[in-house]
Amino acid sequence: MLHSLPESVENRARESFVRMPNIGPGELILILVIVLVLFGPGKLPDIGNAIGRGVREFRKASNDLESSIRGDTKKPPTDETAEPK
Repeated sequence: MLHSLPESVENRARESFVRMPNIGPGELILILVIVLVLFGPGKLPDIGNAIGRGVREFRKASNDLESSIRGDTKKPPTDETAEPK
């Protein structure tokens, strides 16, 4: 049996919820300058590659999970150069 929360608890929870602010161009430039100072120009390509790999892996895992939930199956790749038996 599910009980709803009292209204006072819901109001306090709603009031304590804080939204994250939007990041504008000024804040983004500040973050990039701080990263540049901390890691130096030599490490930035390595950091960018690592972030890119992480995003690609996350996207691939997300797509795989979504397709498995939907029940989509990928057809196995066909080798057109193979001779029929």
